[in-house]
Amino acid sequence: MLMRDADLVAMSPSSVGRVLGQAGLLGKWKGEPSKKGTGFEQPLQPHQHWQIHISYLNISGTFYYLCRVLDGYSRFVVHLFRFSVTWREGVPRLASVPPLRGNDFQGIGV
Repeated sequence: MLMRDADLVAMSPSSVGRVLGQAGLLGKWKGEPSKKGTGFEQPLQPHQHWQIHISYLNISGTFYYLCRVLDGYSRFVVHLFRFSVTWREGVPRLASVPPLRGNDFQGIGV
C-alpha cells in the first residue's frame, strides 16, 4: 500500500483478482453446510424436546393470549395457560383468564 500511495505502482482490479486467485486467496468460504431445508429431527423419546406455541386475539384493545407447551415427541400438551393484557394510561395490565371448562367448547363445531 505504501508503494501505491507514493504512486510507484498501480494494478487494475482484474490483475489483483488474478494474482489473489493464483495464490489461493479467493476461494469460497468453507463453513459448515447449511441444514436449511433438511427438515426437523423428531425426538426419539418423550420430554427430549418441548415446544411453545403462542396465539393471541385482540378484542376491543384487550389482547388475549393462549400459551401451550407441547412435548415434541408425542405432541401432548404439557402445560396450558391463558392471560389477557390491557393498556391503561400507557401501562400494561396483566390478568389471568379463568381455566377452560368442557362446556366452553359447545357450539364451536369441534
